[in-house]
Amino acid sequence: MYNILLVEDEREAAISIVRLLENHNYKVKTTDKAVEALSFLNEEEFDLVIVDLILPDMNGTELCALIRHDKRIQNIPIVISTGVGDAYTQQENQGLGINGFLKKPYTIDELLLTIKNVLYNHNSEQ
Repeated sequence: MYNILLVEDEREAAISIVRLLENHNYKVKTTDKAVEALSFLNEEEFDLVIVDLILPDMNGTELCALIRHDKRIQNIPIVISTGVGDAYTQQENQGLGINGFLKKPYTIDELLLTIKNVLYNHNSEQ
């Protein structure tokens, strides 16, 4: 069972995503704050992090940069989830080693396929 950290500030969206992923045999922990996400990442092992770009305490790009610069957690795959899906946003985040990008609103199939592909690619590289 894969362990996913969901960093999402929209409560209803987070609840829906957690239910969906748990129904597909993923273990999910969620937070709406980047600082708490960093704490979780240092306390337990996650196979994947899904990060919204708009968070109340810092933006998702900053959180991703902090993850990528922390040797203990820098190799965890990251999927960006955002309503801001322009080419610049994608390019900016690709520079941080982002493994996947979901533009809101996305379908259940898009979410599941993105997670499956990112985990597959990450595991085949190791």
